[in-house]
Amino acid sequence: MGNKISCHLPWRKDHDDGPVEAAPPQSIIMDTSTNIFVRQLINSMAQDNPSAENKMLSIGRSSLSGVRPMGAAVAVPKSGISLELMGNEKFMLCFQYTSRAPATVTFSFRQKHMGLTNGIPSFSDPDLQMGPYTLPVGSNQSFSQPTDEIMRTKVLTLEFCSFQREKAFVPILLTFDAPTMDYVLFIMGGLAHNEMNGSWDFVVTKQRVRQGTSGYELQEVYGLNTSALNSSAPGDSDEDIGRQRRCVVCLTNMKDTVVMPCRHMCLCHECASYMVSEHQFCPMCRSAISHICHMSQVSGS
Repeated sequence: MGNKISCHLPWRKDHDDGPVEAAPPQSIIMDTSTNIFVRQLINSMAQDNPSAENKMLSIGRSSLSGVRPMGAAVAVPKSGISLELMGNEKFMLCFQYTSRAPATVTFSFRQKHMGLTNGIPSFSDPDLQMGPYTLPVGSNQSFSQPTDEIMRTKVLTLEFCSFQREKAFVPILLTFDAPTMDYVLFIMGGLAHNEMNGSWDFVVTKQRVRQGTSGYELQEVYGLNTSALNSSAPGDSDEDIGRQRRCVVCLTNMKDTVVMPCRHMCLCHECASYMVSEHQFCPMCRSAISHICHMSQVSGS
């Protein structure tokens, strides 16, 4: 079972009484394994790579021109990255991941983001690099930085990896490389100190993917886990499942439509279509709706 984007409705630039404009051309990719919605302007849109597509999951072909499904070779949820303090200003990064192909991870510290080429990021040489480390293939895997290597690297401290005011500075860069699928995941972030409770956290600032010769920014779809496109969690009652998955406006139909640009999946297709045509606002965050994307489940082929 997979997902497809089956409808892409009109778009408008501003909240006004003028005619509804056509949606700007985009490349839209749905990664069904990580609840991530990937977009890129068409002037740097990826070209289909038949050899790479054959290695992806069978998740249902999109019905729209310029839209294609993509199964991530390596999926790392932002919420799955954690920081473990080790004393003496030392720390260890841990993360959960799912890998469908042999992959490695490299930790790079203190570099600059130099810009994008066809959506693919480039960086200056880091002050410190650790890895690459091999990641076993599988679902719901865990990885932690090697403790002995961290302790040997005296410069690797909380302050060393903290955010600075310097423009384009990336304190920590995680690079996941799956060469057999020509896929690279870049996770940019750094350490931030919470002065209220004295804790330290790893904060993700941006995620990008290189698939073949093109790159994309990863953006989460908020509410996909409680939509009609997600299977129920063990222990959930039918009543709870039904209530969570229903459109927040009509309370009858199931949520199956993403509101852009805020990426909330909180509406059914019927209510979303009406709201975008009437220049209304997202019921979750009250931001203006520019366009919507309707998704439905289909059998993979």
